[in-house]
Amino acid sequence: MGGRSTFQNAGPQMIPIGRVKFDKSHIRKSDFSLRSLKSTIEDAGLLQPILARRTGDGFTVVDGARRLAALIELGVTE
Repeated sequence: MGGRSTFQNAGPQMIPIGRVKFDKSHIRKSDFSLRSLKSTIEDAGLLQPILARRTGDGFTVVDGARRLAALIELGVTE
């Protein structure tokens, strides 16, 4: 095949949260659930990465909108 890969820079990256967009309707409505997740993140850190894809000049969440919402509420910026 010998061509250039279309998956350049596909590895894990730290990106500013402000560049990541997500559909808030995808987040479960339970406040308890989000509080519990925030508590876990505070105690143990983010255990599963957020999967996002590049869109224009930013990123869109593919998997992990609830984790991203929890991080935003915790004041995490990256």
